[in-house]
Amino acid sequence: VPGIYAAHLDDAQGVASLAMVIHALHKAGERPATLKLLESVLAKDIDISGDAYGGWLSGSQVAGDVETELRLWSHMSKTAPSHGLRAAASNKYVIRALELGHRARAV
Repeated sequence: VPGIYAAHLDDAQGVASLAMVIHALHKAGERPATLKLLESVLAKDIDISGDAYGGWLSGSQVAGDVETELRLWSHMSKTAPSHGLRAAASNKYVIRALELGHRARAV
Protein backbone atom coordinates (compact mmCIF):
# COMPACT_ATOMS: atom_id res chain seq x y z
CA VAL A 1 0.00 0.00 0.00
CA PRO A 2 2.66 2.62 0.84
CA GLY A 3 4.28 2.28 -2.57
CA ILE A 4 1.00 2.73 -4.42
CA TYR A 5 0.09 5.95 -2.60
CA ALA A 6 3.60 7.37 -2.65
CA ALA A 7 3.62 7.01 -6.42
CA HIS A 8 0.40 9.03 -6.78
CA LEU A 9 0.91 11.88 -4.33
CA ASP A 10 0.85 14.38 -7.15
CA ASP A 11 -2.64 13.48 -8.35
CA ALA A 12 -5.88 14.58 -6.69
CA GLN A 13 -7.23 11.09 -6.08
CA GLY A 14 -4.05 9.93 -4.37
CA VAL A 15 -3.98 12.93 -2.07
CA ALA A 16 -7.71 12.80 -1.32
CA SER A 17 -7.67 9.18 -0.19
CA LEU A 18 -4.35 9.35 1.64
CA ALA A 19 -5.90 10.39 4.97
CA MET A 20 -8.38 7.51 4.84
CA VAL A 21 -5.59 5.03 4.15
CA ILE A 22 -3.50 6.36 7.03
CA HIS A 23 -6.47 6.15 9.40
CA ALA A 24 -7.33 2.60 8.26
CA LEU A 25 -3.74 1.42 8.61
CA HIS A 26 -3.53 2.83 12.15
CA LYS A 27 -6.82 1.15 13.09
CA ALA A 28 -5.54 -2.15 11.70
CA GLY A 29 -2.36 -1.90 13.78
CA GLU A 30 -0.18 -1.35 10.72
CA ARG A 31 1.89 1.54 12.04
CA PRO A 32 5.00 0.37 10.14
CA ALA A 33 3.12 0.79 6.86
CA THR A 34 2.06 4.32 7.82
CA LEU A 35 5.65 5.19 8.65
CA LYS A 36 6.89 3.82 5.33
CA LEU A 37 4.32 5.98 3.56
CA LEU A 38 5.36 8.97 5.64
CA GLU A 39 9.00 8.48 4.65
CA SER A 40 7.93 8.61 0.99
CA VAL A 41 6.12 11.91 1.58
CA LEU A 42 9.02 13.43 3.52
CA ALA A 43 11.47 12.37 0.82
CA LYS A 44 9.40 14.18 -1.83
CA ASP A 45 9.38 17.34 0.34
CA ILE A 46 5.79 18.15 -0.66
CA ASP A 47 2.70 19.37 1.16
CA ILE A 48 -0.18 16.93 1.45
CA SER A 49 -3.63 17.14 3.02
CA GLY A 50 -4.11 18.38 6.55
CA ASP A 51 -6.18 15.29 7.27
CA ALA A 52 -3.26 13.05 6.35
CA TYR A 53 -0.93 15.02 8.61
CA GLY A 54 -3.55 14.73 11.35
CA GLY A 55 -3.62 10.96 10.96
CA TRP A 56 0.13 10.70 11.29
CA LEU A 57 0.24 13.13 14.22
CA SER A 58 -2.50 11.26 16.04
CA GLY A 59 -0.82 7.91 15.43
CA SER A 60 2.52 9.30 16.60
CA GLN A 61 1.03 10.71 19.78
CA VAL A 62 -0.82 7.46 20.58
CA ALA A 63 2.38 5.47 19.99
CA GLY A 64 4.49 7.94 21.99
CA ASP A 65 6.66 8.48 18.92
CA VAL A 66 8.07 11.93 19.72
CA GLU A 67 10.64 11.89 16.93
CA THR A 68 8.05 11.32 14.19
CA GLU A 69 5.72 13.93 15.66
CA LEU A 70 8.47 16.57 15.65
CA ARG A 71 9.52 15.61 12.12
CA LEU A 72 5.92 16.10 10.97
CA TRP A 73 5.65 19.57 12.54
CA SER A 74 9.00 20.51 11.03
CA HIS A 75 7.94 19.25 7.59
CA MET A 76 4.66 21.17 7.75
CA SER A 77 6.52 24.32 8.76
CA LYS A 78 8.41 24.12 5.44
CA THR A 79 5.74 22.86 3.04
CA ALA A 80 2.35 24.23 4.14
CA PRO A 81 0.67 26.20 1.34
CA SER A 82 0.53 29.56 3.13
CA HIS A 83 2.83 31.66 5.26
CA GLY A 84 0.32 31.59 8.14
CA LEU A 85 0.11 27.81 8.18
CA ARG A 86 3.89 27.48 7.96
CA ALA A 87 4.24 29.89 10.91
CA ALA A 88 1.63 27.98 12.95
CA ALA A 89 3.38 24.65 12.29
CA SER A 90 6.73 26.18 13.18
CA ASN A 91 5.33 27.53 16.44
CA LYS A 92 3.77 24.16 17.25
CA TYR A 93 7.11 22.47 16.56
CA VAL A 94 8.80 24.72 19.12
CA ILE A 95 6.01 24.30 21.67
CA ARG A 96 6.01 20.50 21.39
CA ALA A 97 9.80 20.32 21.50
CA LEU A 98 9.76 22.31 24.75
CA GLU A 99 6.90 20.24 26.20
CA LEU A 100 8.79 17.06 25.40
CA GLY A 101 12.04 18.28 26.93
CA HIS A 102 13.89 18.89 23.65
CA ARG A 103 15.02 22.41 24.48
CA ALA A 104 17.97 22.35 22.06
CA ARG A 105 15.67 21.53 19.15
CA ALA A 106 13.29 24.34 20.08
CA VAL A 107 15.78 27.12 19.43
